[in-house]
Amino acid sequence: YFTVNGVRYHHIIDKDTLYPSEYFSSLTVLTHDSGLADALSTSLFCMSIDDGKALLNSLDETADVIWILPDGSIECTDGVESMLA
Repeated sequence: YFTVNGVRYHHIIDKDTLYPSEYFSSLTVLTHDSGLADALSTSLFCMSIDDGKALLNSLDETADVIWILPDGSIECTDGVESMLA
């Protein structure tokens, strides 16, 4: 990351704005395939939670996600919620 005029920018660029994505502060992908996790983490960082869940549901592989929103709230897939119960 780098900081300009007090604003912290990271390396994941939103293809629509050509600026760093601002949907989330962080997200974590849980899956057995590290390559899939890497690809999903970048992709999901640049889309809404609803679009991300739709993408996850379209996959043949199982993957769960924890999204941390800028306000500090947390969203996660049902698989993560069951792991925490």
